[in-house]
Amino acid sequence: MEDIIDFGCDFDSSFELLSPGGHFKMVSGVENAKQIVVNRLTTIPDDLALFNYDHPHNDSYKYLASTDVTHAKALIKLATEEALVRLGIVEEIISLEVNYKPKSCYVDITLKLIDGTILDEDIELYEED
Repeated sequence: MEDIIDFGCDFDSSFELLSPGGHFKMVSGVENAKQIVVNRLTTIPDDLALFNYDHPHNDSYKYLASTDVTHAKALIKLATEEALVRLGIVEEIISLEVNYKPKSCYVDITLKLIDGTILDEDIELYEED
């Protein structure tokens, strides 16, 4: 018998209200796994320090100001890979590409989750105000 992977459930990151009474949209399963990946990659150190989480962040923000773009992309890729490995729900990083747009940095990733699901996402890591 195949094990069933439960990725849990949480409030949708949009915090969309489903009713005037304050019922929020929820996500579960693979949709929650996708949200977990996005949350991990966009959390910077100290955002959740108050809650004593162990490595709940992505250190890639440290390399954004580098004047050597090639070197910065390599370091951002490494930090992002480390954050994904620590997450525990990613079986394989199939591809990960770091890109810059004016005033933002994003990653184009393809991941295989521990249940075999393939996620293909563009995730904006940081946006300059």
